Amino acid sequence: MNGQLVSTADNRPILKLVGCDGSSHELPEDLHVGMTWPAFFEHYVRPLHLLERSPRTIKEYRTTLAYWVAFTGNPSLAATDARTIARFREGLKTLDVDGEPLADNTRRKHCVNMQFILDRAGPMLRREVETARLLPSVPYVTRPATVVNEVADNFSLVEIGQFLDACAAAQAPRGLAVSPAMFWRCLGLFDYNVGARPQTLLLLRFSWLSQDEHGWWLSVPPSAMKKKRGVVLYINTVAMRLVERMRACGSDLIFPWPHEEGWLHAERRRILTASQIPEPRRFGFKAFRKACATQLAEINPMAAQLQLGHRGRNVTRDFYVNRKIVARACEQLPQPKWCEDFGWRQLTLFG
Repeated sequence: MNGQLVSTADNRPILKLVGCDGSSHELPEDLHVGMTWPAFFEHYVRPLHLLERSPRTIKEYRTTLAYWVAFTGNPSLAATDARTIARFREGLKTLDVDGEPLADNTRRKHCVNMQFILDRAGPMLRREVETARLLPSVPYVTRPATVVNEVADNFSLVEIGQFLDACAAAQAPRGLAVSPAMFWRCLGLFDYNVGARPQTLLLLRFSWLSQDEHGWWLSVPPSAMKKKRGVVLYINTVAMRLVERMRACGSDLIFPWPHEEGWLHAERRRILTASQIPEPRRFGFKAFRKACATQLAEINPMAAQLQLGHRGRNVTRDFYVNRKIVARACEQLPQPKWCEDFGWRQLTLFG
């Protein structure tokens, strides 16, 4: 979909959205350099460039804009310059979450979001991305470097077992043909075996399943994915047994959660509290996905990347795979002759 500025009989500019099929509708809002960036976002960026993004993504952009307003005074498009950008970046450094400074990667995300919005007011971008072309150029938002932290927030197999045991404490969902405990055991074990994104889990449907000579696959459409790129997930034997168990609910949704999303996370926390998992390691749903990634990477790194739906293996390696696979691999290194003759006592002779 493209945007075209057309004039009415009284020469008032109106933004018209034109689809690939030639259909169009008008957005009754003038675009001009005197408008603020939040207004530009709502009247141009969101309907044209983020039309198919999830509500969660839109919320993140609005959070970025809220910080922008707070730290810059909400200048117009024309009044925005390098000094405005500097105030925004410095303001992000003053934020804290639970007493801790905002993480570098989170500040980077807000800088990237703001750059995305700024660019849509400037000249045409690379790859012929349509813009409003209101400004001859836009300032650059220098972003913090990506910080690659050690991946330690993945559940171990023991912790997954403890989670499954504690599912007996679940009190929801209610009104389904399976018990709350069964629902949560199927959900947790399925997520570990398949590695689906948390926001995709509750959107999965039986109608997306297909079978070939290799086994069962789940073709997830772009509409159910974070990046709006479809992915084909392999469903192994264990996961398929869980899927069949959930058929009793009589819904096309594999995991038909009948309550609001907040209740889902409250119930997850109830289960974690009842478990033997230490409090510092009571992670969210993503810990199952990272556990899947770590185990798959140890077996076949390419399989881990494909199953997780990552375009580049660096994302899988840097943000999903626990370093323990390096320790395991190094301990299995073949050793040369005489190695067995050097116990701990003998090795100290080389110190």
